[in-house]
Amino acid sequence: MHFSSLTIITLLSALAAAQPGKVVLYDTAGCTGNELWTGEVDHDPISPSNDEINAARSFKYEGYFSLLVAKNHLLNDHTCGYCSNYHEDHSGGGCQDINTGWPLNEGRIVPETNDPSDIPCRNYLINCPFPVPPGNGLEAQE
Repeated sequence: MHFSSLTIITLLSALAAAQPGKVVLYDTAGCTGNELWTGEVDHDPISPSNDEINAARSFKYEGYFSLLVAKNHLLNDHTCGYCSNYHEDHSGGGCQDINTGWPLNEGRIVPETNDPSDIPCRNYLINCPFPVPPGNGLEAQE
């Protein structure tokens, strides 16, 4: 995978008989502001505008997804992820503030299957804070 500058990639996955993944970006913390962009599983890959990604401060989620944030162009120690895929009991949905310490500038959504060849979120190098209670669907994977 190759990233330019800081890239945010949303990988949404639908598991058999599972709720399809969906992510909505908001311009304020707490998912209370303006909706900037919506990504859903089973849609063609789409890219939100740079302005939308720059303005994003939180996202609402449901179903199974992986949200990867990478600085520069490689997966390295500046890479982090938010994820709920591969957790059948963690897909109920919720809101998560985006807090990486880096300005966001690019975005793309890519549908993902649950095939073992897919990159599971637990394999990402995590450098994002997860200030959330256990069991809400977003867990730091090590």
